[in-house]
Amino acid sequence: MRKGHDKGKAIHLSSAKNEYESFEIVVAPHNVHTPLMGVEMAFEDLVSNRARIGREKIMCYVKGGIGSRSDALFPYNSFWSIMARGRVASAQSFWVTVYVPAEAKAGTYRGKVRVTTKNAGCEKIGLRLRIWDFRLPERMHLKTHFMMKHRELRSLYPQLSDELFEETVFRYKVNAAEHRVSSQGNVAFPYKIAGRKVALPNYKRFDRDMGVLTKLGLNAYCLHLSDIEPHINLSAFSKVLNKLQGHLEERHWLDLAYLHLESDHQRPALLRYRAELVKRASPGIKVVAEVKGSRELSGHVNLADVWVVNNCRFRSRPEGLLRGRGEVWLDGACKHGRHGPLCRHRGQVDIRRAFWRMWSMGMRGLVYDLALPTARSKEPLIYTWEEGLLNSARLEVIRDGIEDYEYLSLLEEVVGRPKGAGKSMARIQRRTSRLLRDIKAKVGSVNLAQAREEIAAVLEAYNAGASEV
Repeated sequence: MRKGHDKGKAIHLSSAKNEYESFEIVVAPHNVHTPLMGVEMAFEDLVSNRARIGREKIMCYVKGGIGSRSDALFPYNSFWSIMARGRVASAQSFWVTVYVPAEAKAGTYRGKVRVTTKNAGCEKIGLRLRIWDFRLPERMHLKTHFMMKHRELRSLYPQLSDELFEETVFRYKVNAAEHRVSSQGNVAFPYKIAGRKVALPNYKRFDRDMGVLTKLGLNAYCLHLSDIEPHINLSAFSKVLNKLQGHLEERHWLDLAYLHLESDHQRPALLRYRAELVKRASPGIKVVAEVKGSRELSGHVNLADVWVVNNCRFRSRPEGLLRGRGEVWLDGACKHGRHGPLCRHRGQVDIRRAFWRMWSMGMRGLVYDLALPTARSKEPLIYTWEEGLLNSARLEVIRDGIEDYEYLSLLEEVVGRPKGAGKSMARIQRRTSRLLRDIKAKVGSVNLAQAREEIAAVLEAYNAGASEV
């Protein structure tokens, strides 16, 4: 095997508590004419002086597929993975994710990765994990809207019975939560439309779905106007929104609620009318609208609470136009005729850096409407296969980016919320201000790994309350 690391060196990772950390191991033969046979990868527990993280928290996937699935991650013991590991002629990438539990103890943990083959011996790689003494919350600061419509999911699994399909939908919801994103479109709308004038409440399934998702970290629930408006008249529509707001408020979910206005660039007057109707009927439900350019944006800033823009390099810096008038979210999907900031060709570092750019530009949310492998999706984030679902490497990197965004958001809170007084806390505050200023000034070129380490050191000191930085 080719050694992908210097002798005596280890893979070095660092993580907060309740965080996922990923890395790749590439296995390749010394001679391309002598392929590796029967490649196996095994992991030891990660051990520190006073604690242990079991190997069950380390997940390994075989990366790669055919054509459009080139970034698919196949479970280690799946049929395709066994076939790929059986004969490695050039190079094979293994994607490894370590989850650090929220209750883990801070410190340095060590373990080993053992790579064995049938015809080329074995290789041991050291694995070193530094766990910082602070934890990430279950609910991230970055709002997310990843569309996974119930009917689109059903079209991907037509052979499943209703019972098995519902289990599959639940797996998609859990998988989305594990990747720090809020799945939209598979929460049952809480009203049954019985006619143009009648909408009957049906909260049982809605409450069940919302209860599960909020426990999993849901931070945004988006209603879509097209799910309601065409089926009932305006009077019934207003009543539905008003009653829904009351129910959401009663269940303490109103802060998560958004209503998405479908883009209608040909009829801006209709868009304005819809927004005004929603705000009159349910002022507590935030309105989300789309925008394509700065001219359109500057002319309709009072329409919505949230604006969705489609380019991370938005020329007019939309947070300047919308300062004090709402949030800006990024549409990150790669669509036909338009490359988004999260497209496959961007590369893993650029995709991750996009989240740092979003933070520096004041963007507060991420929309990805084409996550599923449907006919509309150019580059989906999830693939289907006979054994369930396959994540893409990009979805794993997106999770890393969302967690990076959380680091930056927590760092901002340090400035506005000092813990106590004293010289030590004052030094932490000054260090935090300098770090935030430097990252914003150099966001396009900052060393992400080094910046994360600096942020983590500050957050650990802040969490301690009175430590040196």
